[in-house]
Amino acid sequence: MTAPVCRFLSHQFFAVMAKLTYGAYLVHPIFMVVTDASIPSLPYFSSMYLVVKFCGYVVLAYAAAFILYLLVEKPMEKVCALLTPFLTPPSAALKAKEDPSTNETQLSSFKKYRREEGSRIEYKELK
Repeated sequence: MTAPVCRFLSHQFFAVMAKLTYGAYLVHPIFMVVTDASIPSLPYFSSMYLVVKFCGYVVLAYAAAFILYLLVEKPMEKVCALLTPFLTPPSAALKAKEDPSTNETQLSSFKKYRREEGSRIEYKELK
């Protein structure tokens, strides 16, 4: 029972939707306020009207979330990926930091660059 459910929920569609959902959550009130404020008279409410309005909000919100993802989130992910090796010390430095017998002057320079070769990650000190 759980294998089909796990396979269904781990589909690529849900990964894409997960990246866009928070953006859609942030922008959907803007569309609701703008569309409701622009109606000149009160509409006649029916179930079809509400379904169409709901679908329109969903499409607009996810379209705007996709644009925000491309313009804001994706570039910031790249910036964070570039800065992460410089902001976090390598694991060897963390172990040396915990060891009281090491020289503290060796631990003061954490400016390192990260080089990946296959599955091995190598840290070297910048000069």
